[in-house]
Amino acid sequence: NIIFSSHFYGRGENSETLESPDQEAFIKKVVDSYIAKNLCFIWGEFAAGMPQTNKPISYKFLMEYCMINEIGTLPWSFDNNNGDGVFLNMTRNNTFEGLEGWALDVFTTLPCSFKNSCKIPQYIVDKRTSKK
Repeated sequence: NIIFSSHFYGRGENSETLESPDQEAFIKKVVDSYIAKNLCFIWGEFAAGMPQTNKPISYKFLMEYCMINEIGTLPWSFDNNNGDGVFLNMTRNNTFEGLEGWALDVFTTLPCSFKNSCKIPQYIVDKRTSKK
């Protein structure tokens, strides 16, 4: 079994990148291409911006478009592991309670946030119920 993943930070020679003027069109193109091929896909890394260029990323649109198409997303990075500051950092103290900035959107406030759109799989619910 294989899961394909796209990252905001990847670049291919002579390929489009998310630095294109229309990030939303690029996101649609990538997601739609995986859907058209019926491949298992997740958008595996995204943040508030691209640390290499200091350009913002349309992360809100990415999350919404992926949710509509039942595509998973994984924001990066929870802490300052790369030293890239505000674009990647989600928390000031490596805890959920320390979430700030764009991470609050991703995890709690957007309609497509994890809190508002994710469901606990039934097998986990069943397992929790059976232990009581």
